[in-house]
Amino acid sequence: MNNEELLKEIGLNDFISLDLETTGLRISDDEIIEISAIHFKNGEVFNEFTTLLRPSKPIPKKITEITGITNSMVSNSPTIESVFDDFLNFIDNHIIIAHNISFDIGFIKEYANKYAKVINVRDLCDTLLLSRSFLFFLDKFNLEFLSSEFGFDHKDAHRARN
Repeated sequence: MNNEELLKEIGLNDFISLDLETTGLRISDDEIIEISAIHFKNGEVFNEFTTLLRPSKPIPKKITEITGITNSMVSNSPTIESVFDDFLNFIDNHIIIAHNISFDIGFIKEYANKYAKVINVRDLCDTLLLSRSFLFFLDKFNLEFLSSEFGFDHKDAHRARN
């Protein structure tokens, strides 16, 4: 069975991989500063929605140290409010895959509530949960460790697109 057939068989031949970078970990207080949603069809990149976002308050120094995203990088970027409808249209009726998906979806739900929008996705898949379930013999389950373990480049791991 080739990869395309396998992906179709398990229902993952058409999905969106999602990652966010934020100003912190508190969904109610912090803001999204980068969204990357990559649409995969049959194992290949089909389309992409990636953008830096300008938050309403400065990016904390610690977040800049982790992500490399500076206030000057986002100073001319759109606000989340100005791109949120486009983002929701992009993910509409798709399977969404993310590492620790509750974090990313928590932020998305917070904005959906704030702007009175509806999130319509087919299903959610958490690669953190999957890695803990199927790769239980490993020492760690963060993306940097897993990427290294499987020989993937993990440079700029704290950037949504990478």
